[in-house]
Amino acid sequence: MARLLFCLLLLVLGAAPVPGSASTESPRVRLLASNPLPYLGEELILTLEFAYQQRPPGNLTLVWPLLDRFAIEELPPSRPRRVAVAGEAAEIIESQRLLLRPLAAGPVLLQGGGVRLADGRLLAAPDLPLRVRPLPGAGRPPGFRSPPGAIDLTLEAAGAGLREISISLRGNAWLQGFAVPTATPPRGGRLIPLGEEMAGVPGGPRSRTFRYLYDPGADPRALPSVDLTIFDPGHSQYRQLHAGRQNSGRSFPVIPVALSLLILFGLARHQLRRRRSLATLLRQLLGRSPQGLTSARIRQELAARGAAPATVALWEAWRRAEDEERFAPTPCGDKARRLRLRSLLRRALANDIDKRRGFPYLQQVRNREIPTQEVMR
Repeated sequence: MARLLFCLLLLVLGAAPVPGSASTESPRVRLLASNPLPYLGEELILTLEFAYQQRPPGNLTLVWPLLDRFAIEELPPSRPRRVAVAGEAAEIIESQRLLLRPLAAGPVLLQGGGVRLADGRLLAAPDLPLRVRPLPGAGRPPGFRSPPGAIDLTLEAAGAGLREISISLRGNAWLQGFAVPTATPPRGGRLIPLGEEMAGVPGGPRSRTFRYLYDPGADPRALPSVDLTIFDPGHSQYRQLHAGRQNSGRSFPVIPVALSLLILFGLARHQLRRRRSLATLLRQLLGRSPQGLTSARIRQELAARGAAPATVALWEAWRRAEDEERFAPTPCGDKARRLRLRSLLRRALANDIDKRRGFPYLQQVRNREIPTQEVMR
């Protein structure tokens, strides 16, 4: 009895598989998805992988699972690669790929795929579950129909005047399904479509370019405004892409414009003040024409009308210099001094007028004091 049990144990050990035996060398087949949770319309790559240490004899046939809920595009096969396996002979891996685009949302179970051997046997791949997500309704613009994809929007419009421009979409997505970007020329401008072009290969970076004949209108260097709404699957949100001229709805640069207007207004007032004659300034401050009034009467009315003491002193100094020149038996006096007194008097009168009107002015009489020695001489 003991001899019989020992013989049975030897038979079992002899039949057990060992590393490198035919049982471990049997080919393996599996399905791989680049994204098991795609959004509706988002591209994904399905790979059927066949790994072996010794290739089965005869012709092999790839069998894909039922893919009736996807748009399908065949991709070039990958080159076979050798993968080292610890303690065993290296494996050879062959693979074939398909570019899929889900046409309906919901769970999908991919089953029935594998490799059919020359003798008719099917080496089946394990089932692969996917779940296709619908596009979210929150934040979705009305009428949005573009497929998901993180792409870039660019505008090429170098030059000036009437010229050809191009608007491009670039990215790894199904660009044919994207809406045409909304291009708005500036007021008085025009855009005439000339056609579109596609470049790139499926499953990789691609570009879609729209060409236009562009008339910018009044401003030869003005750019059109280009907008496109996309759904970014990486961030699961809708995004607004923009290129070219800023939209009119954006914030207007109020502060720079206001500062520019204030500077222009100040320059205009300064020029106007410089052009006003002495008689005009006296008429504005006194409320009547100074013609026919004596120098003493003008001085009294200036003081009564609230003119600054420095203004009254300048008036007396200027009139004294004028009288010295007028009534002297021979030409005398300092002409440069009289002209300087006249200029200072005009500035002082203009400052007094501005103060009466309620416009505080940065007076030169205040910032650059009138030389007292000029007035008192």
